[in-house]
Amino acid sequence: MKSTPITFKNKPLPNGSVITFIMQDCLIASSGSHTAERPQITIHLPKTDLRDVNGSFVEYDGYVWHVRGTTAALMDGNIL
Repeated sequence: MKSTPITFKNKPLPNGSVITFIMQDCLIASSGSHTAERPQITIHLPKTDLRDVNGSFVEYDGYVWHVRGTTAALMDGNIL
């Protein structure tokens, strides 16, 4: 797989403002059902970047995607 930089746009902050930032070395995979109204994707974030991306927007493959949530971080001792 080839990693790619992803721009996360309009990430809401607690004070009501928004930020946009680029996260390097992300992996993108197709996700969801083939009967869904529109495709879904999963973005695998690099372990070394701990920034919160929840609530931001991503442009990819002709769509604008809303980041609805992330999974819990893995325990370093359990991964290679």
